[in-house]
Amino acid sequence: MTLVAYDYLGLKVSQSKRIKAVKAPKVVTFTLPTTVATAGGPASAAWTTTNASVLVLRIKNGPAVFTTSTAAMITAGTGNVYPTRDTTYVLEAYNAAGTWTRWRSR
Repeated sequence: MTLVAYDYLGLKVSQSKRIKAVKAPKVVTFTLPTTVATAGGPASAAWTTTNASVLVLRIKNGPAVFTTSTAAMITAGTGNVYPTRDTTYVLEAYNAAGTWTRWRSR
């Protein structure tokens, strides 16, 4: 890819970079139990993704509770969350270009 810029006098400057196309990330599955035994008790989240290089599990409109860039954990993984009340979790998968997709579970 080459970016070319001209000034008002017609002078030209350019910068070239080789870029690699990457496929869009996809969350294939994302599951969480609908109830936990006690508030604050563990709930096991499970997911599968494709074409992702970073995975973030967060509370909807809130902080991240789990993140990884380990390929095996991104492709198919599990992690515990500890909800103290009715909570919606969002799984976000990012590719190397920064493109993301998300899936919600309640």
